[in-house]
Amino acid sequence: MNSVLPLTGLEVVVTRPAKQAGGLCRRLREAGAGVLRFPALEIVPPAQAEVEQSLLHAGWAQSDMAVFVSANAVRGARQLLGRRQLPAGGPRIACVGPATARALQRAGRAPDLVPPDRYDTEGLLALPELQGNMQGMRVLVIRGDGGRELLSRTLRERGASVTRVSVYRRQRLQPAQQRIARVWEAERAPDVVTATSPQILENLLAMLPTGVAHERLLASQLVVVSERMIDTVREAGFSQPPLVAENAGDAAVVACLTAWHAGEQGNGDE
Repeated sequence: MNSVLPLTGLEVVVTRPAKQAGGLCRRLREAGAGVLRFPALEIVPPAQAEVEQSLLHAGWAQSDMAVFVSANAVRGARQLLGRRQLPAGGPRIACVGPATARALQRAGRAPDLVPPDRYDTEGLLALPELQGNMQGMRVLVIRGDGGRELLSRTLRERGASVTRVSVYRRQRLQPAQQRIARVWEAERAPDVVTATSPQILENLLAMLPTGVAHERLLASQLVVVSERMIDTVREAGFSQPPLVAENAGDAAVVACLTAWHAGEQGNGDE
């Protein structure tokens, strides 16, 4: 007797940047889902690359700790430094979660500090090494342009001297709107849409600004990766409360969908 894969029958839209979507798409297909890839943004170098490069070089040499807020931050730092591997020595390294830790390992520097379960800014700030009085500690925060201010602000409140370097920026893609619209205007629209950041959600709505496709998008089931996005989803006009994955990792998104789909199938059988 053949077992049915847990996401059989679901059509899932993956909106992550193209270079970061492969792992999630593969896991979804392995679980039986159909996958539609619509990158809602792309990652590009910072607007003032030379300025950020100088800050990065100086900060790496002078800081006690470097904090990488994403795997994109690791890739962006490598590009600005013009090398495949991060420099040996230098500050202790903290990062936001397992995906960033893997990117650091590929760059030749395994992190010293990784949150044990919550993979976001709040998880980083809960680490014992970042608690209490940080007076005199010099921290280099390596991030994307326009990222959250909570990390830098809180570290300063705890006494640290913080230097922020933006090693990449997010840019809206402009794919063929007719192609996207056809997906939502089809007899069966996608069942689930992933939205792993507020900007991805904003860009996705901009791709389908009006008409039937827009209305059907607003009726879609969203999967987000942070409780913070619940209000954003509601204010954007989506009719269903979003599913919230435990974290932004591929496995957590698939696990969230698997639990939801099992419940939906169970409700349908009652």
